[in-house]
Amino acid sequence: SKGVNVKRLDMLGKDEDTTEFLLNECKRLHIDSQNILIKEGVTNGKVFIVNTGEDRTMFIVDPIRPTYVVDEKIQNLLNNATYMYSLLHMINRSFDSIEPLLIAKKHGAKVIIDGSSKYDDPSRVKILYSLADGLFINAVDYCRLTEASPKDPKQIIFENGGEFVCITNGSKGSTLYTKDKEIYEPS
Repeated sequence: SKGVNVKRLDMLGKDEDTTEFLLNECKRLHIDSQNILIKEGVTNGKVFIVNTGEDRTMFIVDPIRPTYVVDEKIQNLLNNATYMYSLLHMINRSFDSIEPLLIAKKHGAKVIIDGSSKYDDPSRVKILYSLADGLFINAVDYCRLTEASPKDPKQIIFENGGEFVCITNGSKGSTLYTKDKEIYEPS
């Protein structure tokens, strides 16, 4: 968190093996974890990486949890954020609607989205464009977003007040786009 006050809004499983590890990591990294809810019936997300020679395979276990009840405490947390970062699909899983995030944006919060998605659900495209002040997305998912959009996604994001789009391309590096710049960084 390097001098930035980071608060984590999350829900972790009471009986999950990784919960204690995740809480300890938050503490080690000086991340405020007081807003993490520990509940029964919640499955923590996990990523298993298997290396075989030059190949790497990732198995992702998505979390299972109920949506947040956005009470005054959580809305105040969102409203007072400078930046909020989330995976696009976790926004759908975490909130019944995007209204709490739109309210937070009206209070000055910036929403940075990891745009990994198949974009076969038009509601995800709509959510991304209504929320994204910044977008991190890999090249494959950017192609999917382009196919699901009426015009270049970068243009839509900038027209809606977005500040940057960063397209990652694995070992080939990444490209950062702002309204008036394009910066390529090799891997």
